[in-house]
Amino acid sequence: MKTLTLAEIEQLSARELIEGLESGKFSLLKSLGATRLRLAMKPIGWACRFVLWLVLLGGGNKTQKDWRQKRAKAARIVKFFFPDSFEGEVADAQALVVGFNHPTLHEILSLVAWSLERFPDRHNNFPTNLPWYESICTCAGTLRKISIHITPLITPSTLGKLKIVCADNPAAINVIEGIQKSFTNRYAELAVEFARAGHNTFAAPSTTRQATIFASQADFAGTPGEKRPPRAMTFLLYYLKRSSASLTFLPVLVLPPAKYSTRLNVFRRYHLVVKTGFPMSEAWACRKDFDHAFLLRLAESAPPELIYPKP
Repeated sequence: MKTLTLAEIEQLSARELIEGLESGKFSLLKSLGATRLRLAMKPIGWACRFVLWLVLLGGGNKTQKDWRQKRAKAARIVKFFFPDSFEGEVADAQALVVGFNHPTLHEILSLVAWSLERFPDRHNNFPTNLPWYESICTCAGTLRKISIHITPLITPSTLGKLKIVCADNPAAINVIEGIQKSFTNRYAELAVEFARAGHNTFAAPSTTRQATIFASQADFAGTPGEKRPPRAMTFLLYYLKRSSASLTFLPVLVLPPAKYSTRLNVFRRYHLVVKTGFPMSEAWACRKDFDHAFLLRLAESAPPELIYPKP
């Protein structure tokens, strides 16, 4: 595996970086001196690879019908290790942008299984934080065959960690911020492609794991202080408005068990509630603060301790 220089990284587009990561030619985290971040997600990567190995057991001719059967098998296996229950239904058959609160990693797998079961013929665009992405990206081609498309992102939390690693190298920080922007734009471009084709895109409005729906009581009240909350849904809204696609922004409330960690929580049962969606016309009408409107809908019926941190 090659270690890239900053100059080599700067010369590569988001697509070229993704192709290099998927082929195992290099590791961005290793090249940036952040090997520990990469190693921290290795166990989770092994768990995901094990589940994928179970899905692929049994061979088959790998025809379109065979891959459809493997999608159904993937949903069953994922639900065995990451059990959940769902409440609510999707009212129409439009392309979806599914937004959810993101307290742990478990709900990602629950949403994968839900989409494979509920929309067996759709593809799914999942943003994946770079350390997790690097732990499974060499399987990306196989995941696409079972309709799961992983796209790398650098979350605010990971960006902060990378800045600490590269604190003595301002040039490296500039490169990292450039990668973050190019990955984000690539993810949004894919969201447009998926919407036009009638497929689904997933997004966590917090853009990182966060115990509560709102980052603070001030955010819930709509009067954010010095640090504005992320605007992931608004960002996607503006991108997708250009697509002229018929789609719905769908809030899904994640209710974790009473005791949980921020990681996968294998065999712990979650409850997910599908809320009333925002058609494009409704989302666009509140575009100046769509994230806040979206999060408020997520917070409807949520327990108080899940809405914002206790003062």
